Amino acid sequence: MKLAWLLLLSAALLSGPATRAMAQSDEAREAFRQGVRAFRQDDFERARELFERAYELSERPSILVNLGSAQRQTGQLLQARESYRRFLELSDDERLKGRVRAELEEVEALIPQLRIRVENLAPSDVVTVDGQVLVDLNAPFETNPGWREVRVTRGGRVVASVRVNVEPEGREEVSLTVPELTDPREVAQQAQRAPREPDRAALHPEDENEGSPVGLIVGVSVGVVAAAVAVVLAILLTGGNEDPYQGNVPPGSVPIR
Repeated sequence: MKLAWLLLLSAALLSGPATRAMAQSDEAREAFRQGVRAFRQDDFERARELFERAYELSERPSILVNLGSAQRQTGQLLQARESYRRFLELSDDERLKGRVRAELEEVEALIPQLRIRVENLAPSDVVTVDGQVLVDLNAPFETNPGWREVRVTRGGRVVASVRVNVEPEGREEVSLTVPELTDPREVAQQAQRAPREPDRAALHPEDENEGSPVGLIVGVSVGVVAAAVAVVLAILLTGGNEDPYQGNVPPGSVPIR
């Protein structure tokens, strides 16, 4: 009787992790299928979230390809590059890796770069782009397309700032001049007088041409990388229709097994 009870207990303990793993696998497949469906409907944000969830649950390299495609379509070029690179490191599918390498080259070419010049920069000043500290101002800073904010802080207070709208493949140069402030009270007053960020919805074409008090550098509006969509959609991995996990999100959409 005791032996039978021990066997039942052992079976229950062993089946627990197996059951959880099976449920996790099912959830990953469902997230993958929904991601493919969302991508086909041009709901790229939703597709990205679903592919992220599928990879979180499954960590299968093939999901990274679909995730990279969705990240590219939502302007997350740096993240797409990372997804493709990780796939190339982890996968042994040479046929698909060739397609992903070509896609990776295109994404890398689209990543914008900022060169930032700051006059009157003190040794203790900190330069950031969207909160990320720049260590080497002599090197170009890679960023995603869209509105970026460059700030110079001194003693924890902003003493100079500029917003720039960078476009895919953009090579922008941003120049800031830091006031020669020595009195901490003057630094605080300067920070308080710093202009507020402009309302994007209020910007008009004439504002873009004439500039603004905060030093706007305006580029082409950023949305889906339209010029590259045709190329992405042309890279398809065909598969049998009988496979319920086969999608057509380029260039991946391989089954989750």
